[in-house]
Amino acid sequence: MPSFNERLALHITASVATMWAAYVFAGLALIALPQAIAGGPLLLVQWVSQTFIQLVMLSVIMVGQNLQGQASEQRAAAAMAVREQHQTELLEHLDLLLNQVCEDEHAELDILQERRKQDELGNANGSIEVGGSSGGAVGG
Repeated sequence: MPSFNERLALHITASVATMWAAYVFAGLALIALPQAIAGGPLLLVQWVSQTFIQLVMLSVIMVGQNLQGQASEQRAAAAMAVREQHQTELLEHLDLLLNQVCEDEHAELDILQERRKQDELGNANGSIEVGGSSGGAVGG
C-alpha cells in the first residue's frame, strides 16, 4: 500500500500532467508578460525562459510522455497478441506433426508385426517341411 507521500505525489503528478494544467500555467505566466515587455529584451527573454517555458512546457511534456507511454503500451500489447497467436499456431502445427509421427510409427509397427507373423509362419512351415522330409527319408 503506497504511503501518504506516494499517493500525494501520484495525485499531483496526475493533476499537473494535463493540458488543463498547461492552460492554467500559461494564464498565470501571461499575467507577468506586460511587465516583461516593459522591462526590455532581457526581461522578456528571462520571462520566456524562466516563467513561460518552465511553467507551461512542464505540463505539456508530461502530457506528451503519458501519450507516448500509452502508445508504447498499446504497441506492446499488440505485439504480445501477435506473439501469442503465432505461439498458438506453432503449437497446433507441432501437435499435428506429432500426431502424424505417431500414426506413422503405428503403421510401421503394424507392418513389422505382420512381417514377423509371416516370418514365423514361414519358419514354422519350413521346419515342418524340413522335419517332414527328414522324417520321410529316415522312414523310407
